[in-house]
Amino acid sequence: MRSFLTIELDTTPPTIDIQASSHAFQGELVEVIITSDKLLDDWHEVYIIDSNGNKHDYNFNIYEDKAYGLINCSKLPFGLSTLSMVFRDDVWNRSKIYSKNITVKSSNQLMYLEIGDSVRSNDINDGVKNINANEHIRGIDVSDKDRNNWWQGGFLSMKNSINTYQYGNTVRFECVFYDFDGDKIDPDMIKITVYNFKRDVLHFQSLGSESRKSIGEYYYDYTTEDKEQKLYYEWYGEINGKPSLKRGEFMTKFI
Repeated sequence: MRSFLTIELDTTPPTIDIQASSHAFQGELVEVIITSDKLLDDWHEVYIIDSNGNKHDYNFNIYEDKAYGLINCSKLPFGLSTLSMVFRDDVWNRSKIYSKNITVKSSNQLMYLEIGDSVRSNDINDGVKNINANEHIRGIDVSDKDRNNWWQGGFLSMKNSINTYQYGNTVRFECVFYDFDGDKIDPDMIKITVYNFKRDVLHFQSLGSESRKSIGEYYYDYTTEDKEQKLYYEWYGEINGKPSLKRGEFMTKFI
Protein backbone atom coordinates (compact mmCIF):
# COMPACT_ATOMS: atom_id res chain seq x y z
CA MET A 1 0.00 0.00 0.00
CA ARG A 2 1.40 3.31 -1.02
CA SER A 3 1.53 6.22 1.34
CA PHE A 4 1.93 9.86 0.49
CA LEU A 5 3.35 12.79 2.38
CA THR A 6 2.06 16.21 1.45
CA ILE A 7 4.28 19.16 2.23
CA GLU A 8 2.84 22.65 2.03
CA LEU A 9 5.35 25.47 1.71
CA ASP A 10 4.65 28.94 3.02
CA THR A 11 5.38 31.22 0.08
CA THR A 12 3.23 34.14 1.19
CA PRO A 13 5.23 37.36 1.68
CA PRO A 14 4.68 39.37 4.86
CA THR A 15 2.43 42.41 4.85
CA ILE A 16 3.95 45.50 6.48
CA ASP A 17 2.30 48.44 8.24
CA ILE A 18 4.39 51.61 8.72
CA GLN A 19 3.74 53.99 11.61
CA ALA A 20 5.72 57.21 11.29
CA SER A 21 5.10 60.93 11.10
CA SER A 22 4.61 62.31 7.59
CA HIS A 23 6.50 65.52 8.44
CA ALA A 24 9.48 66.42 10.60
CA PHE A 25 11.79 69.31 11.38
CA GLN A 26 15.46 69.23 10.50
CA GLY A 27 17.34 67.95 13.56
CA GLU A 28 14.35 65.94 14.81
CA LEU A 29 14.40 62.17 15.39
CA VAL A 30 11.48 60.46 13.67
CA GLU A 31 10.37 57.21 15.28
CA VAL A 32 9.34 54.44 12.88
CA ILE A 33 7.36 51.42 14.07
CA ILE A 34 6.81 48.47 11.73
CA THR A 35 4.14 45.83 12.30
CA SER A 36 3.97 42.65 10.21
CA ASP A 37 1.30 39.97 9.90
CA LYS A 38 4.08 37.33 10.21
CA LEU A 39 7.18 36.74 12.31
CA LEU A 40 10.15 38.62 10.86
CA ASP A 41 13.67 37.48 10.12
CA ASP A 42 16.59 39.77 11.03
CA TRP A 43 17.31 40.55 7.39
CA HIS A 44 15.85 43.81 6.12
CA GLU A 45 16.56 46.81 3.91
CA VAL A 46 15.49 50.26 5.08
CA TYR A 47 16.56 53.41 3.29
CA ILE A 48 15.57 56.98 2.48
CA ILE A 49 15.90 58.77 -0.85
CA ASP A 50 16.09 62.44 0.12
CA SER A 51 14.96 65.49 -1.85
CA ASN A 52 18.40 65.69 -3.51
CA GLY A 53 18.23 62.05 -4.68
CA ASN A 54 20.79 60.77 -2.13
CA LYS A 55 20.29 57.40 -0.42
CA HIS A 56 20.56 56.91 3.36
CA ASP A 57 20.58 53.37 4.82
CA TYR A 58 19.25 52.42 8.27
CA ASN A 59 19.27 49.38 10.55
CA PHE A 60 16.14 48.59 12.54
CA ASN A 61 15.66 46.45 15.65
CA ILE A 62 13.53 43.34 15.03
CA TYR A 63 11.39 41.67 17.67
CA GLU A 64 8.99 38.92 16.56
CA ASP A 65 6.47 40.63 14.24
CA LYS A 66 7.66 44.18 14.89
CA ALA A 67 10.57 46.40 13.91
CA TYR A 68 11.66 49.71 15.39
CA GLY A 69 14.04 52.43 14.22
CA LEU A 70 14.85 56.13 14.35
CA ILE A 71 15.43 58.46 11.41
CA ASN A 72 17.81 61.34 12.16
CA CYS A 73 16.47 64.25 10.11
CA SER A 74 19.52 66.41 10.79
CA LYS A 75 21.20 64.52 7.93
CA LEU A 76 18.33 65.14 5.51
CA PRO A 77 17.88 68.27 3.36
CA PHE A 78 14.63 70.23 3.34
CA GLY A 79 11.88 68.87 1.12
CA LEU A 80 10.21 65.55 0.41
CA SER A 81 12.09 62.38 1.39
CA THR A 82 10.82 58.86 0.70
CA LEU A 83 11.28 56.14 3.31
CA SER A 84 11.32 52.66 1.72
CA MET A 85 11.77 49.20 3.18
CA VAL A 86 11.75 45.47 2.48
CA PHE A 87 11.46 42.83 5.21
CA ARG A 88 11.70 39.04 5.21
CA ASP A 89 9.62 36.64 7.28
CA ASP A 90 11.03 33.76 9.33
CA VAL A 91 10.85 31.39 6.34
CA TRP A 92 12.64 33.90 4.10
CA ASN A 93 9.73 35.22 2.07
CA ARG A 94 10.51 38.79 1.09
CA SER A 95 7.89 41.48 1.29
CA LYS A 96 7.25 43.94 -1.50
CA ILE A 97 8.76 47.42 -1.17
CA TYR A 98 6.74 49.57 1.22
CA SER A 99 7.19 53.34 1.18
CA LYS A 100 6.14 56.44 3.11
CA ASN A 101 6.82 60.10 2.33
CA ILE A 102 8.30 62.37 5.00
CA THR A 103 8.45 66.13 4.46
CA VAL A 104 11.47 67.68 6.20
CA LYS A 105 10.97 71.32 7.20
CA SER A 106 13.21 74.00 8.60
CA SER A 107 12.86 74.35 12.37
CA ASN A 108 12.02 78.05 12.00
CA GLN A 109 9.05 77.47 9.69
CA LEU A 110 6.58 77.24 12.58
CA MET A 111 6.03 78.95 15.91
CA TYR A 112 4.59 76.91 18.77
CA LEU A 113 2.27 77.57 21.62
CA GLU A 114 4.59 76.27 24.31
CA ILE A 115 4.12 73.54 26.89
CA GLY A 116 6.76 72.69 29.44
CA ASP A 117 6.28 69.25 30.98
CA SER A 118 7.76 66.68 33.33
CA VAL A 119 7.09 63.20 34.68
CA ARG A 120 7.98 62.01 38.16
CA SER A 121 7.06 58.99 40.26
CA ASN A 122 5.90 58.57 43.83
CA ASP A 123 8.86 58.35 46.19
CA ILE A 124 9.17 55.70 48.91
CA ASN A 125 11.72 56.44 51.59
CA ASP A 126 13.70 53.23 51.26
CA GLY A 127 17.18 54.63 51.63
CA VAL A 128 17.60 55.20 47.88
CA LYS A 129 16.89 58.73 46.72
CA ASN A 130 15.00 58.72 43.43
CA ILE A 131 15.36 61.25 40.67
CA ASN A 132 11.89 62.76 40.46
CA ALA A 133 12.05 64.38 37.04
CA ASN A 134 14.94 64.51 34.65
CA GLU A 135 13.93 67.83 33.17
CA HIS A 136 14.63 71.53 33.42
CA ILE A 137 11.67 73.57 32.26
CA ARG A 138 12.14 77.19 31.23
CA GLY A 139 14.56 77.86 34.08
CA ILE A 140 12.35 76.20 36.72
CA ASP A 141 14.06 73.37 38.60
CA VAL A 142 12.02 70.24 39.22
CA SER A 143 14.27 68.73 41.89
CA ASP A 144 16.06 66.65 39.31
CA LYS A 145 19.76 66.48 40.34
CA ASP A 146 20.50 65.09 36.87
CA ARG A 147 19.03 67.18 34.06
CA ASN A 148 18.76 64.73 31.20
CA ASN A 149 16.16 66.63 29.19
CA TRP A 150 15.79 70.33 28.45
CA TRP A 151 12.75 71.68 26.65
CA GLN A 152 12.02 75.25 25.66
CA GLY A 153 10.42 77.03 22.75
CA GLY A 154 8.82 73.91 21.31
CA PHE A 155 12.03 71.94 20.74
CA LEU A 156 13.19 68.97 22.79
CA SER A 157 16.88 68.16 23.10
CA MET A 158 17.35 64.60 24.36
CA LYS A 159 20.42 63.55 26.29
CA ASN A 160 21.23 60.16 27.81
CA SER A 161 18.50 57.50 27.99
CA ILE A 162 14.72 57.55 28.38
CA ASN A 163 13.49 57.95 31.95
CA THR A 164 12.65 54.60 33.59
CA TYR A 165 10.23 53.98 36.47
CA GLN A 166 9.09 50.93 38.42
CA TYR A 167 6.00 49.41 36.84
CA GLY A 168 2.86 49.41 38.95
CA ASN A 169 3.93 52.72 40.46
CA THR A 170 2.12 56.04 40.12
CA VAL A 171 3.78 58.73 38.04
CA ARG A 172 2.82 62.39 38.03
CA PHE A 173 2.66 64.29 34.75
CA GLU A 174 3.12 68.04 35.10
CA CYS A 175 2.91 70.75 32.46
CA VAL A 176 2.99 74.50 32.04
CA PHE A 177 1.09 76.18 29.20
CA TYR A 178 2.36 79.40 27.59
CA ASP A 179 0.94 81.72 24.95
CA PHE A 180 2.91 83.10 21.99
CA ASP A 181 4.23 85.93 24.17
CA GLY A 182 5.71 83.48 26.65
CA ASP A 183 3.16 84.24 29.38
CA LYS A 184 1.48 81.46 31.37
CA ILE A 185 -2.11 80.88 30.33
CA ASP A 186 -4.99 78.57 31.25
CA PRO A 187 -6.18 76.64 28.17
CA ASP A 188 -9.86 76.44 27.31
CA MET A 189 -9.60 72.63 27.20
CA ILE A 190 -6.97 70.19 28.49
CA LYS A 191 -6.59 66.46 27.78
CA ILE A 192 -3.89 63.92 28.56
CA THR A 193 -3.43 60.62 26.73
CA VAL A 194 -1.12 57.67 27.43
CA TYR A 195 -0.13 55.37 24.53
CA ASN A 196 1.67 52.03 24.42
CA PHE A 197 4.55 51.08 22.11
CA LYS A 198 2.12 50.52 19.21
CA ARG A 199 0.53 53.91 19.91
CA ASP A 200 -2.72 52.34 21.01
CA VAL A 201 -4.52 54.48 23.59
CA LEU A 202 -4.12 53.01 27.09
CA HIS A 203 -5.62 55.91 29.02
CA PHE A 204 -7.41 59.16 28.23
CA GLN A 205 -8.56 61.90 30.60
CA SER A 206 -10.00 65.39 30.26
CA LEU A 207 -8.73 67.69 33.01
CA GLY A 208 -10.38 70.52 34.87
CA SER A 209 -9.80 72.85 37.80
CA GLU A 210 -9.07 69.89 40.13
CA SER A 211 -5.76 69.38 38.29
CA ARG A 212 -4.76 73.07 38.28
CA LYS A 213 -1.86 74.16 40.51
CA SER A 214 -1.70 77.80 39.43
CA ILE A 215 -2.07 79.85 36.26
CA GLY A 216 -1.11 77.63 33.33
CA GLU A 217 0.22 74.84 35.56
CA TYR A 218 -1.50 71.45 35.63
CA TYR A 219 -0.77 67.90 36.79
CA TYR A 220 -2.18 64.40 36.45
CA ASP A 221 -1.40 61.19 38.39
CA TYR A 222 -1.30 57.95 36.41
CA THR A 223 -0.76 54.41 37.76
CA THR A 224 1.25 52.32 35.31
CA GLU A 225 0.43 48.75 34.34
CA ASP A 226 2.32 45.84 35.92
CA LYS A 227 4.43 45.18 32.84
CA GLU A 228 7.68 46.24 31.26
CA GLN A 229 6.99 48.53 28.32
CA LYS A 230 7.70 51.79 26.56
CA LEU A 231 4.99 54.40 26.98
CA TYR A 232 4.19 57.74 25.38
CA TYR A 233 2.25 60.57 26.98
CA GLU A 234 0.58 63.51 25.28
CA TRP A 235 -0.60 66.82 26.72
CA TYR A 236 -3.20 68.59 24.59
CA GLY A 237 -4.55 72.06 25.25
CA GLU A 238 -6.62 74.51 23.25
CA ILE A 239 -5.70 78.17 23.72
CA ASN A 240 -8.08 80.62 22.05
CA GLY A 241 -9.17 77.81 19.74
CA LYS A 242 -5.61 76.89 18.75
CA PRO A 243 -4.25 73.39 19.60
CA SER A 244 -1.05 73.07 21.62
CA LEU A 245 0.68 69.67 21.92
CA LYS A 246 3.58 68.23 23.88
CA ARG A 247 4.57 64.56 23.81
CA GLY A 248 7.15 62.58 25.74
CA GLU A 249 8.15 58.99 26.45
CA PHE A 250 9.29 56.85 29.34
CA MET A 251 9.87 53.21 30.26
CA THR A 252 8.42 51.04 33.01
CA LYS A 253 10.40 48.08 34.34
CA PHE A 254 10.68 45.81 37.35
CA ILE A 255 13.48 47.69 39.11
